[in-house]
Amino acid sequence: MVDSTSALCHNYRRREKSPHRRRTADQAGTVRYADLPRRASGREGKARGAMTQKKTPIQERLERYRSGLPSESTQKRRRVSRMLLFVNLIILVGIILIFKMPEQPTYFSTGISYGGIHYRVSLSRNQHKSYMISLSLTGEAETAATHRYRGGVAAVSFTHGATVVMKTVLGANVASVSLPPGENRNFTLTINEEPLKTFALNHPELLVPPRKAFLFSKTQHIPLEVKTTFNTETPVTITMNINYEVP
Repeated sequence: MVDSTSALCHNYRRREKSPHRRRTADQAGTVRYADLPRRASGREGKARGAMTQKKTPIQERLERYRSGLPSESTQKRRRVSRMLLFVNLIILVGIILIFKMPEQPTYFSTGISYGGIHYRVSLSRNQHKSYMISLSLTGEAETAATHRYRGGVAAVSFTHGATVVMKTVLGANVASVSLPPGENRNFTLTINEEPLKTFALNHPELLVPPRKAFLFSKTQHIPLEVKTTFNTETPVTITMNINYEVP
């Protein structure tokens, strides 16, 4: 009887000192013990680690498919497609802006200083496809410079080799010009292009074909030389080469 009683007391003390039990007491002083959650053993930890291992690509795809999410490859393709669409839109907008840009006017110019006055001759083609020739005189001397002319300020001729295609006069009714330092005098004339067009049509072998370029190509033209003679007391002639664009 003594042995059984001592065994019960020994088991009671083991349960009381067990780290997996928690001792509590109520208001009446009754001591109670509650089992504490035990840590997972080595085998249990390995099993749980195996369950939390990285999923295979097939498992991830199946889970994405079941949850209605697109696959990673689909997301990448969508990102690439959006990028290509954005680039194409930029290119399209650039092409539209280039085509809508106003055409740059054709412009040729040359000049000379003579007797205290600077002469500059310019030939331009505006947006209305009309050629205009202008003459600008600027006083360069320290005092007023005066030039007298015979038969207009300047005689202009368009030639191809030894062939004179067309002639015109700038300042036809001007007999003299007096310019103080820095002052200007301008003469402008719209060119009658019919003689130039007729010459180009009668000499197709002289036409230079249009030069092809990316997205654009210039129109065909015919090379001409523009000679300007200033009808001063001692005539002075200057020349410039142009490419007359044949419409």
